[in-house]
Amino acid sequence: MTVSDLLTKLNGRTPRFVTISGLVVGSANVTKESNGYLHVEHGRVTPIMKHTFHGGDDPVSPDDVEPWWLSTPWAIALERSNVAFAFPGFVDVAIAGVPGWVGQIDTGHGKFQIEVLHRPDHGLPMIEVLKPARLERPRGRRMVSSPHRYRSGLLCVADTIDWKPAEHDAVVAIAWAAHWLAAYTLWRANLQWPWAGVDVQAV
Repeated sequence: MTVSDLLTKLNGRTPRFVTISGLVVGSANVTKESNGYLHVEHGRVTPIMKHTFHGGDDPVSPDDVEPWWLSTPWAIALERSNVAFAFPGFVDVAIAGVPGWVGQIDTGHGKFQIEVLHRPDHGLPMIEVLKPARLERPRGRRMVSSPHRYRSGLLCVADTIDWKPAEHDAVVAIAWAAHWLAAYTLWRANLQWPWAGVDVQAV
């Protein structure tokens, strides 16, 4: 079964996982180990938490909030460790003092460089595709932009209510981005967005 065949068969009620390279796989051949999940062929995988793709206006963060990573430095240190474990190809960065990560997602049908940056209020992280520069495809004589993006062009990988800052970290956001990009590669082929998200927890 090809990656495209696998992705087409998955639906919202199917638990999904992401490999360390960013490939989305189903729950077949995945076992729970003491330190996470293991796929028989792809090795360590990360579960994709419940979420729904959206779009529209960008979430607005308050201007007067103290950045959460300053008040809880232990939390961002733990998060850096978690990202290094789940997605070792991602590099820890700081853009204007805002913690984030840059790395590559390989969907099996294309490679994408993404940037994940935290919001000061600990809201849903900002996710941008750095390469390729455009997320679109031709339809007739014009180019059509992909759905499920904010007006700014950032990826809308989940509803803001899906993001639970007390439980989620950048690992969850990167996994959602991998899922979004897997959907995008199928949309690019036929202009049909394959899933609304994931309805069930993989854990």
